[in-house]
Formats: sequence, C-alpha cells, structure tokens
Amino acid sequence: MTSQVSPQAQLSGSRKLGGLKYKLKELYKIKQCSKKTDCIKINYQYNYVNAIFYFDAYDEYNCNFSVVLFFNDIYYYTNLNIDVLEKSNKAYLYKLPDDILKRISNKGLNDFYKVMINKLETQSVEKSCYADKAFNKAIASNIKNIYENPFLYHLRKGRMSEKHYKIFVFIYIDCSIFRC
Repeated sequence: MTSQVSPQAQLSGSRKLGGLKYKLKELYKIKQCSKKTDCIKINYQYNYVNAIFYFDAYDEYNCNFSVVLFFNDIYYYTNLNIDVLEKSNKAYLYKLPDDILKRISNKGLNDFYKVMINKLETQSVEKSCYADKAFNKAIASNIKNIYENPFLYHLRKGRMSEKHYKIFVFIYIDCSIFRC
C-alpha cells in the first residue's frame, strides 16, 4: 500500500534537495508550463502589502524570477537573482516606493526577508502567465525605468556598450552567454 504525496510536499525541503531554484524548476515542470508566457506564481500578504513572485524556467539556464509588490494602487516590480537570494536570504529591492517600504520595514527588513524565504519554500504555487493583471499593472507603473523591463525584445551580435552591460547585469543574465 503506497501513500499519495503531493508534488509540493515531495519538494518541501528545498534547502536539502538543491535549493529554492531547484524546487521552483521542478514545480514549473510539474505544472506543465511549456509556453514562453507560462510561469508559476507564489503570492502572500505581508503587513497589508501583497507580494507575488513569478518564476519561469522556459530557458532552464536563465530562469526568470521576479516580484510584484503592491499596496492600494501603488505597484512595484523588480527582477530578483535567485542564486543570491538562496545564499544570503535577502533580495535587493531597488527604488522601492516609500508607502510600500514603510509597510514592509515596520518590523525591520530582516523580518520581511525571513517571511519571504519561508513563504517561497512552503507556499503552494499556481500556474499563471505573464498576462496576469498584477504583473501588467506593475510593469506599466515602472515603464520609465529601462532596467526594470522583464523581457528582452531582441538581441543582435555587436559590441556591448556600458549601458547594455548594466542592463544584462541587472536582469541577472550571465554575461558569458553573450561572449562569442
């Protein structure tokens, strides 16, 4: 007699099995995400701020991991480096709006990061896509910031300017991919 264990429960010890990135990649496969626009999302609320994390492994070598934080009609979007997050349990939230910052730092940012890591490791995931309402509102509110665009529209072979290099570093693409 075998017991049925959910895929989430099997992957619950993400630190032991290869980390958060490994867990999210496996859940991405389990949820049968196969389109470019498919992703998995994890959401929770922290001190009245909604946090939604989006992950996709469409390109398994360059996984996309981002967060949308919103409170009332204030939306914030940024890419996160999942490898750095696993090592330090912290994420750099660049130019966070004051209203959101006040709410999430109420108990100190360390508490926010601690809860964030716990939720990423234990919260159930759902299959989603990048046409998600909260995702699009956050992108629209950050459209002026070139470094915050989550998608590259095209690439071509050529010399990389300092501006291009900063963009690739900010979106956490390994620059060795662009060397020929």
